[in-house]
Amino acid sequence: MTKRLAFGLFLSIFILGACRNYAPRDIRNYYFPLRQLTEGLVYEYRADDSLTPAYWHYRSILGKEGHFLTSTYYEQELEPLQMTREEMVSNGMLLRDLRLFATDTAGLARTTTVQIEHGNVFPFQVTDSLGVFLYKVSWTDEEGQQITLTRNRRFLGDTSFHFEGRTWPGVVFSLIESIELDHPQQGYFEQQLEGREGYAHELGLFFYGKAPKGQAPIIFSLRDRYTMEELEKKANKR
Repeated sequence: MTKRLAFGLFLSIFILGACRNYAPRDIRNYYFPLRQLTEGLVYEYRADDSLTPAYWHYRSILGKEGHFLTSTYYEQELEPLQMTREEMVSNGMLLRDLRLFATDTAGLARTTTVQIEHGNVFPFQVTDSLGVFLYKVSWTDEEGQQITLTRNRRFLGDTSFHFEGRTWPGVVFSLIESIELDHPQQGYFEQQLEGREGYAHELGLFFYGKAPKGQAPIIFSLRDRYTMEELEKKANKR
């Protein structure tokens, strides 16, 4: 089967006061630089000093079977909470594996393998028509509750970011997210979220944030990059 992302393109919309341009634009270099991440790097994201930072360890695997990007999300005590594996395909990055780590009510470690229905993570081509890119996953928690996460990314346009003493060209996406909870006893509940993501050229994800519809999102922005060994040293000093 041909490895291509099932990116759905919808109604064209004119934005940013620019001329209409329906020719595809290649933005692959705004995603994480896979060739620079073969040894792995930690990206530290922060919102403000009152919130704990988010640590993401990114590492690429470049081989005959394909090019992959793995990411692990750590909390402040360096306990992994989430692990993903993405594959580079002809027109974007596709989620292949997603695992969640938690401690259950008995205090035992629990690993949940998430079911991937639409794994579109990042498109390599966009147009001014604001294509919508669908991401949808689901899993069951320890109480038997079915959880479904649906995320629509919409390309907005260009921006720039300041980091490490220089200015980086960037692109921005809007997010519309739905979280559906279906509990065997408590019934069904759905929450709508809205937010944004920004990606910097040859750097990758620079900021992200979301919140319930109508509320201002908390934005986490890239503050630093360093090796996993440096993160371990930071943790040992606490």
